[in-house]
Amino acid sequence: MQLTVVISDSELPTITCPVNITGNNDPGLCSKVVTFSAPVGADNCAGPTTTQTAGLASGSAFPVGTTTNAYLVTDAAGNTATCSFTVVISDNELPTITCPANITGNNDPGPLLQSRDFLAPVALTTALDHLPRRSQACQAAPPSPWVQRRMPIL
Repeated sequence: MQLTVVISDSELPTITCPVNITGNNDPGLCSKVVTFSAPVGADNCAGPTTTQTAGLASGSAFPVGTTTNAYLVTDAAGNTATCSFTVVISDNELPTITCPANITGNNDPGPLLQSRDFLAPVALTTALDHLPRRSQACQAAPPSPWVQRRMPIL
C-alpha cells in the first residue's frame, strides 16, 4: 500500500510598510531626498521574496506632490501580501521676483509722460506655486525682452 501525503502552504506571508511620510522640499529644489527602511516580507516557510512594485527607492529625490510606494511579498507556494505608504512632499518656498532698479529722469515736452525702457520683472518660482494643475516644473521664467512702458510722472 502506497500513501501519498500532500502538504500545502495556505498561510499568507506578511509585510508591514512604514507609516506615511510628509516633508517639505529641499531648499531651491522641487523635490526632497527621503530615506526609509524598506519593508521585508515574512512567511511561515523559508524563502519569501519582497519586491517594490510602485514608487521610488529609499534615498531617492521624491518630487513635490504625492508618491505611493507599494511592495509585494510572495512565498514559495505563490501566496502574496501587499502593503503601501505615501510620501507627500510640499513646496514651502515662496516664489521670488526681481524688479528693475528705480528709474529717474526728466519728462518729455508736452503731457506729463516720460518714455523709459526697462526689463519687465522676472518671477522665479518653484513647483506648485500659484497654479498647481498647470505646471509641475521647477524653473525660472525665461528673460523678458525689453519693453517700453509709459508711466505718469507725479
